[in-house]
Amino acid sequence: MTRRVKELEKQAADLPAISARADKLKAEVRATHMLPCAARDGANIAPVPRCAGDRSQNRELTEKLETLQELLEAASAAESMVEELGAQKMMLEDRVSQLQATVEDLEVRACAL
Repeated sequence: MTRRVKELEKQAADLPAISARADKLKAEVRATHMLPCAARDGANIAPVPRCAGDRSQNRELTEKLETLQELLEAASAAESMVEELGAQKMMLEDRVSQLQATVEDLEVRACAL
């Protein structure tokens, strides 16, 4: 269980980087989808028909974006799971402390008899 918590903590730590990558890919998809090839390449000319590679490039970027969104959702779920497990761990540690105190009290009473 400790190993799983560490894995989830690592995934949660990766969340900001994944989010930034997703935002970057969104911007790339928007840029490639909205601009013809010549305009993307910096030429100041009237709009021209889209390049043949635009569709495959858009499809590829969209697939990457979807993958990153899935990773982002998984990392978010992992983060909430880590928080929940942390809270449970603290609760169990408190309970163990209470039980240890009870055992010590019972030992003292047993010795007094």
